Amino acid sequence: MNKKNLIIVSLLCWGNIGFFYLLYLLKFEPVLVGVFRELTLIPSFLGGVICLVLLTYVLLKEKFS
Repeated sequence: MNKKNLIIVSLLCWGNIGFFYLLYLLKFEPVLVGVFRELTLIPSFLGGVICLVLLTYVLLKEKFS
C-alpha cells in the first residue's frame, strides 16, 4: 500500500473511535449506536494501529533505501 492510502485508512479508523467517544460524551446512547459501537471499536483500533505501524515501516524503508 502507498503512504496516502495508509494515512486515509488510519484516519478513518481513529475517526470512528472519536465519533463514538463524542456520542458517549454527549450522552447519546440509543441501542443502535451501542450495537454499532461494539461491532466497530475493536476492528477500528486494530486497523488504526496496524496502519500506523505499516506507515512507519514504509517511511523508514524509503529513508534508508
